Amino acid sequence: QQVRPDGRINLPLIGELDAAGKTPKQIEAQINQLAKKYYAEVDANIQVVGFNSQKYYIFGEVGKSGPIPWTGHDTLLDALAQAQPTFLGWMERVTVVRGSTPQEGGQEDRKYSLKYHHKGVHPDREDNPPKKLTFNIKAMIKSGDMTNNILLEPNDVIYVQPHPLAAVGLGVQSILLPIRPAAESVEAPAGAVTTVGG
Repeated sequence: QQVRPDGRINLPLIGELDAAGKTPKQIEAQINQLAKKYYAEVDANIQVVGFNSQKYYIFGEVGKSGPIPWTGHDTLLDALAQAQPTFLGWMERVTVVRGSTPQEGGQEDRKYSLKYHHKGVHPDREDNPPKKLTFNIKAMIKSGDMTNNILLEPNDVIYVQPHPLAAVGLGVQSILLPIRPAAESVEAPAGAVTTVGG
C-alpha cells in the first residue's frame, strides 16, 4: 500500500486508516485490532519499502545538484558519490546544514525581521537553532576513517563550496562572461588587414 498525500491507506475489509506519523509497529497494532472482527488469528507485518516524499539536497561544485530522494540509510559519502563533485570543489570544507524545525510549510508565527528583509533568512531560534556541520571529505577518503560519514536526515542541505582559488577564477569568469559575446560580435572595420602568424 502506498500512503496517500492525506496520510491514509485503504485496506480490504478494514477500510481506511491513518498511517501518517506512526511507526510500523503502531500500524501493525492498529491493523491487528481492526482485523479481529474478520479473522480468528491476525498477525500483521508492516515493512517500509521506500520513502517517496522525503528528500535531501545537494548544491555547489557538483556535476548533479538538486533534490535527491531520502531512503533512510543515505550517508554523506553516498550523496557525494552520486552528485560527483567537480575539481573546483573544496573537499576539505564540505558543509551539511540541518535546519531548525519547522523546516517546511512556512513560518507563519514569525514576524518579518530586518535580517529577513535584507538577507532572506529568519533569525535563529534560541531554543532550536540550525546545525551547520563541516567535513573534510578528502581526509576521510584518504584515511578510510568513516566515523564522520554521517547518516543524512530529511531536508539536509549539502553544500560543496568552491576552493578559494577556484572561487577567484569563478568570480573573474562571471565578470568577463557578459563581455565576451559582445566583444566577439564586433566586426573588424572594412579594409582592415589581419595577419596570421608572426
